[in-house]
Amino acid sequence: FKKNEKAKLPMASLAKLMTALIVLERYDLNQKITVSEEAMAEEGVQGVLKLGEVLSAKDLLYITLIESSNRSARALSEVVGNDSFVSLMNQRASELGLVNTHFADATGISPDSYATPEDLVTLTKYLYDTHALFREIISLKEYNAYFEDGKLHHKAETTNKLLGELEGIVGGKTGFTLAARGCVIEIQKIEGRDGYIIQVVLKKKKRFYKKKKLKFINK
Repeated sequence: FKKNEKAKLPMASLAKLMTALIVLERYDLNQKITVSEEAMAEEGVQGVLKLGEVLSAKDLLYITLIESSNRSARALSEVVGNDSFVSLMNQRASELGLVNTHFADATGISPDSYATPEDLVTLTKYLYDTHALFREIISLKEYNAYFEDGKLHHKAETTNKLLGELEGIVGGKTGFTLAARGCVIEIQKIEGRDGYIIQVVLKKKKRFYKKKKLKFINK
């Protein structure tokens, strides 16, 4: 079922799904990336990154998706240049037929980054079906991120409160800004059914409460 599935709305950190897709398709995940001043200037402290730290693209990708770190997403975008990265995001959106989606940044902070629930389902399905690493990352409640020298950086903890709490949830992504309010995507497998269900909730103050109200009858 669906409601307002074609409404163009700011998507907050759900934009990081496309950030992840660009990284998965174009980056050497073993590449070392230095956290810059521009990355540290992004809002939020998620990921506990510090200026000058060096981490792999893979660890930054985990931090981006699990903790929804804006600084991590920005650090990833700077490998090819932030403006070029955003251009790649919009190019890929066009290739996937996401005609009602636009990215203004790699983080989703900008209210000019918007999408429809319909487009977000398409993007999520593509990622989930084609990238095993994406499926792995979004299924984790915790992940140990490491420095270049192998020392533990920190334990990343998911922002997805429904993972491990609501039956059948195998992954998802959250987001929040003042403009977008609460946003969440959840991927759920239903016992006795093949495949999975993608659920999108945008612009809700109580995003997790709204998600819990969605009921599925297995007949």
